Amino acid sequence: MPKVSVLVAVYNAERYLDECIRSLLRQTLTDIEVVCVDDASTDSSPDILIRYAADDHRMTVIRNDENIGQACSRNIGITYCHGEYICFLDSDDWFDDDSLAKAVRPLDDNPDVWCSVFRLFRHFEPEGVVEEHPSPMMDSVGRLLSPIPGKEAMYLSIDWTLHGVYMARSELFRDYPYDTATRYYSDDNTTRIHYLRSPFVAQSDAVYHYRRHAAAGTVKVSMRSFDHILANLSMRNTLAKENLPGKYTDRLELCSWYNYIGACRIHHFHHREFTADQQREIRRILRYVLHTFSFFRLPLRVSMRFGYIPIRWFWLFMLQQRIFWTLRTKLKKNNHSNNQSKSRL
Repeated sequence: MPKVSVLVAVYNAERYLDECIRSLLRQTLTDIEVVCVDDASTDSSPDILIRYAADDHRMTVIRNDENIGQACSRNIGITYCHGEYICFLDSDDWFDDDSLAKAVRPLDDNPDVWCSVFRLFRHFEPEGVVEEHPSPMMDSVGRLLSPIPGKEAMYLSIDWTLHGVYMARSELFRDYPYDTATRYYSDDNTTRIHYLRSPFVAQSDAVYHYRRHAAAGTVKVSMRSFDHILANLSMRNTLAKENLPGKYTDRLELCSWYNYIGACRIHHFHHREFTADQQREIRRILRYVLHTFSFFRLPLRVSMRFGYIPIRWFWLFMLQQRIFWTLRTKLKKNNHSNNQSKSRL
């Protein structure tokens, strides 16, 4: 049995896939298996995977007959995993050479630690900016702090104060596979459940490099942009069954409301990019999700702010959104014009 299984869900990733796979095959921890699930790619990704698998027996390649999405693909990959621990690596991201060796240490050292969190570095393309996501389990000089209870980790992950890139004991993935409620974002819910089910969650020194680029599915504006609020709804329904203190539900309700307002922003600025049928479907989704919120859980500092005021009547709420985003746009243009005028003085 290998020490670590790495899940790699692949879809049309030929531009970045070589770097991703090479970062796995050169790991200092060699006792690993790499389970790649090609989600019916139409580019050269399958050929790249087959080429690497032919040279390294640690790679397993599965190909879906049709495109089913990242979460479903990862769940297929889990059935092929034999490792003591499991983690994922997106096909456009990469690890440092010693990332897996460092990630296993908290799990090996403490049987009560079920999740080992990576240090997450975001690479913004094409700007070339690199930022590390701050961790609540590291101090100001980068020293690792003690593991925290799983419930606390789950609470911190609701708004991604604690991010969702980690290695976990394989039984967590088998008992709680990826949420497939939506094509995008619902896998975030699985992270929160894994943290919740863990006695303790620890921070490791392992580094995960996350590439943020315009071609990413979560960046492009499409019908999938509205998966976020549906994934939040799935998580809210799950959390309602957990009998946790109200602060968990309140925190999730607030984050979901911010995401909902963000979805309204996309609808306002990009509605002309959708067909008439898609626009009707978007309005149906927005109307449906609006009526699932428990508005009393929102803090007054939010619910009394124009643009964020919860209103049950959908048409009136959308009118508020139209006015809000129109005024925001005009204010931004005016500020830009004023700044340009000052720069010429």
